[in-house]
Amino acid sequence: MRILCCHSELCQDRFIGINPEENDNGWVYYYRAGGKGGYMQEKKDIEELLKSGTSVGFYPQGNSMYPTIVPGRDNVIVEPLSERKIKRGDVLLFRRPENAPVYPGKLILHRVCKVKEDGIYMVGDNEKIVEGPLPRNVFLGVMTELHRKGKTIKVSSLFYKMLTRSWLFLRPVRFIITKPLRLFRKSV
Repeated sequence: MRILCCHSELCQDRFIGINPEENDNGWVYYYRAGGKGGYMQEKKDIEELLKSGTSVGFYPQGNSMYPTIVPGRDNVIVEPLSERKIKRGDVLLFRRPENAPVYPGKLILHRVCKVKEDGIYMVGDNEKIVEGPLPRNVFLGVMTELHRKGKTIKVSSLFYKMLTRSWLFLRPVRFIITKPLRLFRKSV
């Protein structure tokens, strides 16, 4: 499986590098061929890549997944969802419906809060409001890796699962934790 990724230091031999550029319709990617030789730039839409079976890597923007994913620093790998079973705690990439009250039509990377008969409920790690129910057909991919400060964190690891499941459990009160973190981060 070919993976397109924007963190070339981590991925020199395994991936093709992408530099993300956000536009009005969602995320569009420019990529360059890795290895020796010249550079080739081409526009690629993350939604098209995932639908074609290509996994992608990118730097998520915004603070909705903080502190689990730090914008501008952390790089994620998202694989096509295909027929994979969606579970509580998964981080999924989806396109918000055009009639959504906030960021309509944008690509969003959030965590599954609950899976029910009527749809899937999503929440950002730095948010209190649960979004849903969303139909399965809006979901494009699932996060499988997080790259932070030169280290790869697999979402299948026991440490990651324990940490994120605990954070999801604390959803009703986690603003008490994140507010001081945000204030500290702004002062540094």
